[in-house]
Amino acid sequence: MTDITLWKSNGIRPVDASRKVCAFLDTATTSFGRATHYNTKQEQKAAELAVHGELFTMSRDVYQALLLLPGVADHARQIGIGSLLSNPRPKDADFFLNPGLERQVLQYLIEQLPAPRMFRLFDALRGRGDAFGVTKANNARTRKLILGTILGAKRLDLWTVKYRSKMGRILAHAWGQRRASIIGSISQKDRRRWDAKERSIMKEHVFRFSGENQEKYVVECLAFLAGKRDGLTIRLLKAFVDAKLDIKAGEKLPTEVLEGIRGMYHPGVKPEEILKVKAESGTMTTHEKRVVQKRAKSAGVEVEMDATKYGPVELYISAFENGVTEEILKALDQKAEQAARAMPVSYEKIAIIVDGSASMAGDRTQHLRPLATTLALRDMLQHTAEQNEVFYCGGTLGSDQRIVRPEGDTSLAEGLLAALGREPEAVYVLSDGYENAPAGRFQDVLVAARGIGIQTPVFHMNPVFAAEGGAVRQLCDEVEGAATMPVQNPAALGTTMLRGLLETDPERGINLLVRNALNGSTIMGLKLIGGEA
Repeated sequence: MTDITLWKSNGIRPVDASRKVCAFLDTATTSFGRATHYNTKQEQKAAELAVHGELFTMSRDVYQALLLLPGVADHARQIGIGSLLSNPRPKDADFFLNPGLERQVLQYLIEQLPAPRMFRLFDALRGRGDAFGVTKANNARTRKLILGTILGAKRLDLWTVKYRSKMGRILAHAWGQRRASIIGSISQKDRRRWDAKERSIMKEHVFRFSGENQEKYVVECLAFLAGKRDGLTIRLLKAFVDAKLDIKAGEKLPTEVLEGIRGMYHPGVKPEEILKVKAESGTMTTHEKRVVQKRAKSAGVEVEMDATKYGPVELYISAFENGVTEEILKALDQKAEQAARAMPVSYEKIAIIVDGSASMAGDRTQHLRPLATTLALRDMLQHTAEQNEVFYCGGTLGSDQRIVRPEGDTSLAEGLLAALGREPEAVYVLSDGYENAPAGRFQDVLVAARGIGIQTPVFHMNPVFAAEGGAVRQLCDEVEGAATMPVQNPAALGTTMLRGLLETDPERGINLLVRNALNGSTIMGLKLIGGEA
């Protein structure tokens, strides 16, 4: 059990603290560092870095704790890790977490990142490029975190063949070019012939991060990175070498690695053959199976995809690309029911307004993700009430009554009029907030409804970060009973539902978020000093 004190505002106006935390939740749960239908990548980046910077300046510890919340995007965590590593922890500041807990938070955040994103972040810490707004970081704790994460990995052999170029650069950054070269040379030698100095170097700079039981395994992976290709015993490393002579020998290699070998050493082999080799070997990852569905179908290669292993947003993206199947529909229903059980509020009768306009397609770099998120939210909300009715504004509803193809303008006011006419207990509006048929009419209708005594709560759920406002775009700025909430994952909606508490009692709301984040991450048991949050 770890004792921590509660966060104190210490002169920060509650309204300012609330604004900064709400802006961070908006950004961290909806921004992916990509362009949207209305904003460029550069505009999005500048806005999200400004939001991160404001909360980091207000409280380093609140900032790092909130990065642990469910629903926070990997992109936000990459920015957060980079910020924490690039900025030394001041010794005289007023903190409620200690340095040891910060190390735990950093390690946990790193472990939650998919390997490609983790390596991209580590590469950025070299100071090459500013994808995450971080400066070069090569302090002792950064080096320890990088070396411990890589050298202690259970699938170091997989990373070695899949990310060999990045790994080489990253390890050279952590060790330094000269030491990395020395370690590479030592690793290629017969371990039985190492002298005392070589053993000491490997013990201090490699084995203390990997563990003694992993010595042979780690040394062979490092030797491979340094260029060794003969006498290999690890199956995946050997497959990399053997596939250059026989493409089928590389069946256990990641698909993109095998594709690279085909292009370089087997130009006469068609790409479809790689899909066939991987499909028959049964070695495709869950992610690979989803992204190759369209190609596999065109090539006449059957790649079985277990729909239950994907989130609802990914399933909808797959359905957009490859069509809806009974298996996908069944999995979507199961996941919607599961997410609905965690919803913090429920009603007997609700209305759901779905924005299917052209802007919901998003940018080409995240094509159809906003609408996929919206449809997943629609499904979940339908399972929270005994009675529900869905109203579509823009878009074309498919014959399956599940898929909506984005097109046309956003006419949310008409949907609101129709929804309120059904006298629901609550209205949920699923939209990116860009109303243009005409702009502002939704708020006009809601103000008029309030004026005649209709007090039905309206919840606007927005899956798209808007650079121009540094938050998700609101439909109603100052209408009582109309809240806007950022969301990119139905299962994490509970976090964003706490906005009301943040606005009315910021100190209590922020500490409740902090406690939930730390407990939810299973980093530690907590005893909050100063009472319950």
